[in-house]
Amino acid sequence: MSFTITKRTALLLLLDIVATYGAYWLASLLTGVENEVFINNEIYFIIGILAFINIFFLALFRLYNNLWEYASIDEALQVLYAVVLSTLGGAVFLWIIGTRLPIRVFVGAALLLVFFMGGTRLVFRVARQKGRALRASNRQSDRPRTLVVGAGETGSLAIARMESADPLMPGIPIIATDDDPSKRGLRIHGVKVAGTTDDIVDLVDKYDIQQIVVAIPSSTPEERKRIYGVCTQ
Repeated sequence: MSFTITKRTALLLLLDIVATYGAYWLASLLTGVENEVFINNEIYFIIGILAFINIFFLALFRLYNNLWEYASIDEALQVLYAVVLSTLGGAVFLWIIGTRLPIRVFVGAALLLVFFMGGTRLVFRVARQKGRALRASNRQSDRPRTLVVGAGETGSLAIARMESADPLMPGIPIIATDDDPSKRGLRIHGVKVAGTTDDIVDLVDKYDIQQIVVAIPSSTPEERKRIYGVCTQ
């Protein structure tokens, strides 16, 4: 378990602490036990301990190190696992020191924490993507018009990264191809699958393509050799 303290990490830490206080207060309010839980100032110290336990488990799952602009369902599940374990750990710790909170408060707080902590990280992702896209719109001519070969998971990821103006995947996705006839005419992130690999030469001319990205890692060496041969034409 390790993470580097950057401005982004420090902001996430602060937001997670605020989320913990907000989640337990709102869970107490929604379950009708606010007057039982928030009876004195000691509860704020207790929730501070729970916030520390939350941060420990989030760091254990390396949720302060991830590049959230590339986050996927795996990162969302990591948030869920970390919150569930931290909530259980917090409940056990409070039981050991002789402090009791209603179980429904822990359950409600866990659900809210998944929403709050996942939501803040999603905001980071959207903000990064939109910021890059906005900056890229001012230098559109620097990004080559691109044809993506492969309309599977890898092709979808390549298109998404180009549309978010990822500097490691430069290009403007114009059109895609795939040898699966069932994908013909479909769209991936708004990019149309216009044909097969046999149509690459015609599509390059038709759409003034400047760059071809081959995104079919599952293809055999023979298939890649044939596709590269078409692309070099």
